[in-house]
Amino acid sequence: MKKIFQYIMLAVVTIVMASCTSDIEETTATTAKNNVQLVVGEFPAFGDSQTRAIGTPDPGKTSWAEGDELLLEMTSKTLGTKYAAFTYNGSSWELTSGELSYKIDEVPIFPHVYYAPNYKWEAGTLVLKEGKVAGTDEYIEGTAQITPNGQAITVNFSGATRNYSRLRIATMPNKPITVTINKYTPAGSSNMKWDQNYALTSDEKGNAYLYGNFVTNSQFTVKYEEAPLASHTFLQATVNAKSYALDATVVSLADEGLTYDQIVEDVKKELYAGKTYINLILAPDVDEETCYRNRGKCFFRLSRASKSSFRQSYKSIW
Repeated sequence: MKKIFQYIMLAVVTIVMASCTSDIEETTATTAKNNVQLVVGEFPAFGDSQTRAIGTPDPGKTSWAEGDELLLEMTSKTLGTKYAAFTYNGSSWELTSGELSYKIDEVPIFPHVYYAPNYKWEAGTLVLKEGKVAGTDEYIEGTAQITPNGQAITVNFSGATRNYSRLRIATMPNKPITVTINKYTPAGSSNMKWDQNYALTSDEKGNAYLYGNFVTNSQFTVKYEEAPLASHTFLQATVNAKSYALDATVVSLADEGLTYDQIVEDVKKELYAGKTYINLILAPDVDEETCYRNRGKCFFRLSRASKSSFRQSYKSIW
């Protein structure tokens, strides 16, 4: 007798913090001759281990959300290995591709269960989806097993961890940025990329993310259009499961009518907040009272008194 999982509803528990616990709700759907239940535990909340507050700290994803996808691999001694993908619709999970099947008198195993939004099953192999780039999202592996009575499959991410690090780039909200990296291994890959360019868009909090491993002397640069926002060289390799943050925030003075003194006051606020380097992005037609020009570029500097007080000068670049 063959069991075929055609439409399996999953019950989901979401949590905000990893330390919270909650009972797992269960939902059952009928498939052919059998009632089959797939129960999924909470999403693994890793948190933001970066101690210094840079930009708007964000622990990242902490619960399942509509559109999330799970990729399951199941092996039957009789029927071989099957692959399936399930998508969360906001209240339950639905089988969206593939199938899971086995004979009723055997216990199938689940070699792999992934939460890997950039990937899909193709001929039994995880491959990048069209338009996706490795290293721009999570690649987490969980576990699954079937209950002794064969009526339920439980999926568990409680023991899951990142075998890579997360880099949070704090910059302007909802803006496209370009990241150029040397010596970087994206999450889900075993091959180091010697030179890689990423086109990212920050979220409403001003954060953009990369997931992978940096080694000693890995270098990367962040740009907004042609303006360099930040650069960094790792003095040691990143640690798996740890989050890092890079300050690529910008003091944007695009409002019309700002005076030189108002600009200085905005710069002071950023300095008091702990900024160590500031890019002032000024309009190309800014007047000479605000900046002076040299070789076609506009330079803005604090007064001598302000500079000695804050020990730094600042300029805009485009």
